[in-house]
Amino acid sequence: MAIRYIQNKDIDYKLWDSCINHSLNGLIYANSWFLDVVAEQWDALVEDDYLSVMPLVYRRRLFFDELYTPFLAKQLGVFSVTPVKAEKIKEFLEHIPGSFKKIHLCLNRHNTQSLKNKKDTCKSCFEIDLIAPYEKKKKSYSDSALKHISTAIEKKLTLIRHTSLYDLENFLLKNLRVARKARLITSLRQILSRLVGLGKAEIIGAYGPENELCSVACFVKSTTNVVLLFAHTAKQGDLFKANYLIIDTFLKNYSSHNVTISLDYIDKSWNAGLYKEFKALESHYCCISKNRLPFFVRWFFILVIVWLIAIFCLTGVSLFYYPYILSKVF
Repeated sequence: MAIRYIQNKDIDYKLWDSCINHSLNGLIYANSWFLDVVAEQWDALVEDDYLSVMPLVYRRRLFFDELYTPFLAKQLGVFSVTPVKAEKIKEFLEHIPGSFKKIHLCLNRHNTQSLKNKKDTCKSCFEIDLIAPYEKKKKSYSDSALKHISTAIEKKLTLIRHTSLYDLENFLLKNLRVARKARLITSLRQILSRLVGLGKAEIIGAYGPENELCSVACFVKSTTNVVLLFAHTAKQGDLFKANYLIIDTFLKNYSSHNVTISLDYIDKSWNAGLYKEFKALESHYCCISKNRLPFFVRWFFILVIVWLIAIFCLTGVSLFYYPYILSKVF
């Protein structure tokens, strides 16, 4: 097994995508075009003639490069056309170049099952098998879920299975309160405009009694898997329990098919509590964090930060910015 580091300009996209599409653990997140959209920059580790690959998504931080996991690509790691064993994953991790001084990588759940490293931070993900008929699936819902679905129906919510990108963008501009909102919306536009046209994505929107969009969910499809790529619910949608109605409607439309829906934590409205009420099966994926900066460099930055905080206090700058500055450095 020969693993080599390849810069983006030298990656053979055709061979790369062939590996991802034939991988036993392939995910849409790892396709070259998807990475081009969500990553600031990305290079790769490649085994032999693209037998196994690992994307390295990075960004520049001051004078060093940092590996990170994009918000819309929560599970990356090693993808292979052969079974991924712990030894292979460890060897890929050892081949990460030393030029990446900070590392925060979230491996896909198949990598996690091989590693089983208790030192890593584990996050939950959920799956619902849709092969059973809808009536049987609905019987497994929690009493709370059934009650919330009834509430949404009583509130006269209207679901549109093919909500337009225009409505989605306007909704997010109005309701989203996250950093880099513009970049997130741009990424969603590029991803969904490509996949909707191919029939591989569905944007489900819940509209309130006054025809206002109050909740939206973006599902991305492959042959046997559907991923909840992104979702958001406004305050009014929370009151209407719109997210419950969206999931129930999706399950109703796709039950009795050999398809699995994958659900990750997105925000306070789309989280583990919601998925468990639909009896989604929980699994885990690991995130690896390392700081390779020399010890004296870290102390230098600590002294700089202390000095900056002292200046900010004297000038009356809000303490709100301190955690943000620290996160960017360390």
